[in-house]
Amino acid sequence: MWGALFRQLAIFLFTRRGKRIAALIGLVLLGFVTAVLLDSQMYLSAAFSSLMTAAALFAFVFQSIKQRRAERQRMRRAAAEEIQRTAAAQVRAEKRSKTKSRVANAAKAARSTVSNVARLARTGVAASRNRIKRWRRRGD
Repeated sequence: MWGALFRQLAIFLFTRRGKRIAALIGLVLLGFVTAVLLDSQMYLSAAFSSLMTAAALFAFVFQSIKQRRAERQRMRRAAAEEIQRTAAAQVRAEKRSKTKSRVANAAKAARSTVSNVARLARTGVAASRNRIKRWRRRGD
């Protein structure tokens, strides 16, 4: 049972949150040791312990500020990338729309050209049929 508990604790301490909590617990313990040393009138040891506590507190605060700044920069970069992806998608959609309209216009032009050719062919065939009928009548 204790092995499982220690295993879970070790796994937790390897996470980012676990490391932060362990650092905070260490900072609180250093402060407690400093208070105990001051109470026992061991001033030299208390001074060293207080310097260690101050250094750890400074490092903790500095690291926290650094992480917040990095997170804000990461969020800004992600927002800029999202804007860029949206703009690129819009450009692709516009290109696709232009291509569709060009193909549709080409199809309309081809359809009208084919219908004009068919109409002209019908009129030409009808005219030649009429000529042949007239020619046959003359020949009779």
